[in-house]
Amino acid sequence: MTTQRDLDMVHLRLILVSGKTQDFTFSPNDSATDIAKHVFDNWPAGWEEERVSSPSILRLIFQGRFLHGNVTLGAQPQSFGCWVCRLAPVERVMPILKLLINNNGL
Repeated sequence: MTTQRDLDMVHLRLILVSGKTQDFTFSPNDSATDIAKHVFDNWPAGWEEERVSSPSILRLIFQGRFLHGNVTLGAQPQSFGCWVCRLAPVERVMPILKLLINNNGL
C-alpha cells in the first residue's frame, strides 16, 4: 500500500556520464548538497570506476540546469514523482554540456 509519505518523496534516477544509472529516494526538502553527500556516502557497487574523491565535486544536472548548494528538490518545477538527473564530477561538466547541447539541437 502506498502511503502519503511515499507520495511526498522524490524518486530520483541518477545517470552517470558512462550511462550507468541508480535510483534513490529523497525528501523534497533535501538540497543538492545533501543529495551529493548521500550518493557519495552510499556509492553504488556498480559505479566503482566512476568513484570521486569528495562529494563537493559532484554536480546534479536537472532539465539542463545545475542544482547547486542549498537548492532543494521541492523548489524545482517537478517537485514529486520520478525524476531523472545527470550526476557528474566538476571536471566532466563541460563535455556533458556539449553533449546535451548537441543532442537537443541547441
